[in-house]
Amino acid sequence: MIPAVQALLNYTDDMLLPKLLRENGYWDAIHQNDLQQAAALEAEALFQLGLALGLELGRLPPPAKP
Repeated sequence: MIPAVQALLNYTDDMLLPKLLRENGYWDAIHQNDLQQAAALEAEALFQLGLALGLELGRLPPPAKP
């Protein structure tokens, strides 16, 4: 995998996803045992991050040909 892509994936998993789940009420739903709401909030967060990641990947230059 291209190092820049791996770095973006790691940053997304380590920094962005936990922050987004805290902000969107995911953990509140978990603590209230509302697993259906938690699953919906998690899916929404992953969708948002997927869009953001796709935009960032689109900004990368094409890989150099060997």
